[in-house]
Amino acid sequence: MHSNCYKSFLALVVLSVSIILLSCTALSEHQVTLSQPQASPTPSPHTFTLTEISADEALPYFQDQVSQEIFNGIQAVTESGMVSVHTQFRFGPHDDELTSGVATTLQPGEGMTGYLMILSTYKYTHTFGLLTTLDYQPIQVQYNDDLQTLPQVTLEPGVWRAFQVTLSPLAEGLHALVTT
Repeated sequence: MHSNCYKSFLALVVLSVSIILLSCTALSEHQVTLSQPQASPTPSPHTFTLTEISADEALPYFQDQVSQEIFNGIQAVTESGMVSVHTQFRFGPHDDELTSGVATTLQPGEGMTGYLMILSTYKYTHTFGLLTTLDYQPIQVQYNDDLQTLPQVTLEPGVWRAFQVTLSPLAEGLHALVTT
């Protein structure tokens, strides 16, 4: 009985190796290559900028009730031991018309400005890439005076990082701007 199990196992190994070799031959004969899709930025007449500023410089823009409730919630979950990357974003057509909501209305020819605060409560320093899409297409970001597709931001535990954000005027209509 052991002899039959050994022969079956050997046949399975030979069959597996044959399939692998045939697959390799088929790939080399047909020049099939597999690649990951590239998130290349869409050439755009729009400029999205992300400029780092001090957290103290950004805090005056977060004095509304909604922002304060979000900060209190972040503090509560951090004290409970939850680790995450927390964000708070205020945006609008002008510094005096900012919202913490998910949408804003811009007049024709009007750009957007805003402030983004990020806090990591992980135990170790982490570097994250920020992918920005406009109308669900990746766009380049002017990050600290350098045009990039995927700006890298290093977050130290418990340290707030703040950024001023601007977007040049868009065509009239509904647009989606997402930074992940």
